[in-house]
Amino acid sequence: MDYLILGLATWRISNLLVNEDGPWDIFPKLRHLAGVRYDEHSNAYSTTVLSKLMMCTWCVSPYLAATLTLAYWFWPNVAILISLPFALSAMAVIVDRVANGAR
Repeated sequence: MDYLILGLATWRISNLLVNEDGPWDIFPKLRHLAGVRYDEHSNAYSTTVLSKLMMCTWCVSPYLAATLTLAYWFWPNVAILISLPFALSAMAVIVDRVANGAR
């Protein structure tokens, strides 16, 4: 069960970092700090190696998974408690997409 929670949390946090705004537009601000910029047609482009990661869910997820794995190794209860809300959110997103059709 722990691995399912960690896996869902990894996907959800990766998706938040790459594709979503979040409260107070925190994720676009993080992407901007990492070097993600937009051209006149609102197409994202990278200016740094870190910004390349921040533009791709598949690219950022291994690093996030490694971070959660280390956290789980040293502090399993804390890692699960931090990951659980993101895992539950991921499940809600998946159920919504199945129930209402993928967007």
